[in-house]
Amino acid sequence: MTVIAITGPTGAGKSIASGVFKSRGIPVLDLDNIYHEILVPGSACVKELAGSFGERILRADGTVDRTVLSSLVYGHPEQLKKLNLITHTHIREEVERRVLRLSDEGVPCVVLDAPTLFDSPLSWPVDRVISVIADENIRHERIKARDHLTDDEALRRIRAQHGPDFYASRSDLTFVNDGNDKQSASEAFRQSLVRALDEWHMNHLAEVFR
Repeated sequence: MTVIAITGPTGAGKSIASGVFKSRGIPVLDLDNIYHEILVPGSACVKELAGSFGERILRADGTVDRTVLSSLVYGHPEQLKKLNLITHTHIREEVERRVLRLSDEGVPCVVLDAPTLFDSPLSWPVDRVISVIADENIRHERIKARDHLTDDEALRRIRAQHGPDFYASRSDLTFVNDGNDKQSASEAFRQSLVRALDEWHMNHLAEVFR
């Protein structure tokens, strides 16, 4: 099985990249969704978080009060490091379980939609990394519209993340998504992907995207 990770800053258009894979029957594991799934009351992750940060992070129904948890780690690098190690460990364990199951089913490729791939305290067993980047001004307008943010809120979110060069220098393929038309952007990505798969000698996948 080939494991491909897609990453990049907010508003760049990772969902377009993931959608290209999905449209051709390649499973996509969204790490943000998995994170929310493992935070169900009584889960191993929730129990470890409560053991490390105290029962005060739990609401009466057993769910994690993320506002309280954030207040405990904000401005405290060691606490934030501990939080990330706990959550990323459980996310990775769940990803590994799903990848193994898909591999046993004979699936040739799986994609990880992993926004914080390069910020994880853990290494991830991936074969190739694709980054999706875009001009900062375009990203600014996209996330304002998507998340109903003010100019300042959108700018703060962008400035809190790495710049395009950071992603490009750590990836096997970088896709620049500066277009406004999703269909044309998706087609440009598809063509770039076919070329990359050919260069990576993944003939069993390149045929899927032709």
